[in-house]
Amino acid sequence: MLGRVATFLDPLLPVPPLNRLAARRITGVPKEKVFSTDTVIIHDCLSSLFRKQVSEQTRWGTWLSSKMIHWGVEPGDIIYNMYCENLTFLQYARKIPGVTIITDMYINPLLRDIVAQFHVADAPAPRGVDLFSKTLLRQICQLSDQILCPSNFVREGVLKLSPETAERIRVCPYGSSLSSQKSTETVQKGRFFWAGGTWFRKGLHLLAAVADELKKEHPDMEFRAAGISADSVPHAEKFQNITFLGRLDRRQMLREFQMADAFVFPSFCEGMAGVVLEAISCGCPVITTHEAGIDGIIDNRNGILVPTGDVAALRAAILHIYNDREFRNSLQEDPHAILMNYSEEAWSDRLEVLLNSLDDMPPYSEKR
Repeated sequence: MLGRVATFLDPLLPVPPLNRLAARRITGVPKEKVFSTDTVIIHDCLSSLFRKQVSEQTRWGTWLSSKMIHWGVEPGDIIYNMYCENLTFLQYARKIPGVTIITDMYINPLLRDIVAQFHVADAPAPRGVDLFSKTLLRQICQLSDQILCPSNFVREGVLKLSPETAERIRVCPYGSSLSSQKSTETVQKGRFFWAGGTWFRKGLHLLAAVADELKKEHPDMEFRAAGISADSVPHAEKFQNITFLGRLDRRQMLREFQMADAFVFPSFCEGMAGVVLEAISCGCPVITTHEAGIDGIIDNRNGILVPTGDVAALRAAILHIYNDREFRNSLQEDPHAILMNYSEEAWSDRLEVLLNSLDDMPPYSEKR
């Protein structure tokens, strides 16, 4: 019901909630093959009305799973599950002969441990923190015939969490519709850009610490952040050398990437950070971490990789780009080479190969 209303209103009122509801119609797929439900959103409204706190696991693992069990599995024989939202449904489906379960582990399952390792005062907890229970995630892994990881960093997390599933783990980077963008802007030397929806996990406080040091030596440097406002961070004085831009549209983001000396993204934990690919597509040099999940970045060849949480290394990388213009320009050569591996076509080809290899996977056993 809500989806039909959203589809009608979406062209008139292009706001995110309507966009998400309208998107439940999948282009190219007959509508009779698409099942969607308002169950979760209605439960959310009722819970909010009665001021009842509801866990993410209840929302997805119980409410949505119940609806999916009602729909059933037939005539399908492959379930493509995202992360660990639907444990109850997977437990139901696992009992059906001939059903194969593929789980897309879209972020490192050890997220909570990683965030705790680098914890600072007033840092926000990850959203849906109960979804990151290692017990729950391990159950999902053990129920799955194949576990897809968008990067080697995620694969490393799954291996640590559930080493017995090693033979079922496959690295399958996501695809993107991004292509190389011809720059229409002039690069501003000393202008460094960050973008994200949360300041802590994506390392903005690390960039802020570097900014405090470097602004004393190089007053012409500028450090800009998109995606959040100054109100989103605690202790504003610790971010005094960050210019907060708030949420930007696609055109504004493109301009920021093209004018930046480098895109700086010292994230602690991702699955595969699409924003890094956005920067690369714009010809913007990237300073990031292995944990950002872009395996195509080779240190000092098409980007700079710094150790997670290492402020000194981050500072050195920024200064390297600022002081060595030839090196800086070498990092932005031929973005097409890396983007090819992250195209939608490459992703489709990888998925096809993986689906065709399912017959070679060992059969499910409760003992494994």
